[in-house]
Amino acid sequence: MVKPKPEGIPNFVTQKGYYGDSHSLEQRRRWYDPVAIAYDRARPRYPAAILDRAIEWANLQPGDRLLEIGAGPGIVTLPLAQRGFEITAVEPSGAGCDIIRDRCGDYPKVEVVNQTFEEWPLEAEAFDAVVAATSFHWVSPVPGYDKVKAALKSQPDQPGHVILLWNVPPQPSEAVWQSLQPCFQRHAPQLQNYEDRDRQEAQLKGVGRQLLDQEGWIDLGFERIDCELTYTVEDYLSLLCSLSPYILLANTQRATLLAALAEVLHQQWGDSVETSFFSALQVFQLSAS
Repeated sequence: MVKPKPEGIPNFVTQKGYYGDSHSLEQRRRWYDPVAIAYDRARPRYPAAILDRAIEWANLQPGDRLLEIGAGPGIVTLPLAQRGFEITAVEPSGAGCDIIRDRCGDYPKVEVVNQTFEEWPLEAEAFDAVVAATSFHWVSPVPGYDKVKAALKSQPDQPGHVILLWNVPPQPSEAVWQSLQPCFQRHAPQLQNYEDRDRQEAQLKGVGRQLLDQEGWIDLGFERIDCELTYTVEDYLSLLCSLSPYILLANTQRATLLAALAEVLHQQWGDSVETSFFSALQVFQLSAS
């Protein structure tokens, strides 16, 4: 089994797709299992405006069939099911699948498949759209992008679409972040970078360009909504636990770091953490050629 390397991990994505080819299928199946509850508890939800715009751009109607890649604990699966779509949610984490099944139990047209997208048996030309919510960076371009294309319906009057949704990790103000730097420097110096939002936007657009570089796609656009979210200190630490750079830490190192962060946050900033992030949308249409 190939052991993941920590170099470059603080970036949200990298030019090569952030883990797209660096994790074995077995690692992908297990990656979020230990933090599935924290992921569900703390990861931000997608603004309704972003979901509505995605549906508009992709010309989707209730009853259309969606393939969701990397559904996690179903953060976007439920709101799409509530909008009347039939969904096949492919998720490698067994713990994540359990949460989706519980969350979407009232929606019989949601099928949950506990597999990586690479292992999932292709249903050719069966879907009106492919959706990936903060997960497309896990798809290996080869053979993943061809498989995405093959899953989509290809009628000239209703071409298939790929919808990429993104929530970048919420982060506190720079003043709060600076107050935490001694903790990071002592316990995990590789995690002390403060992310520039415009740089993150450029990185996400780069992921979309990787798909667009393949023949047969039309770029319908990119849209970003800036958001704010208040966490309790405990929930903010749960958010950190759900992020890959923190998952990579040894258990003792992570626990020591989180304890130090909690102490500073409570002592200097109270019981809540104000954060900001952005939610983004990219849509690509299958060309008629």
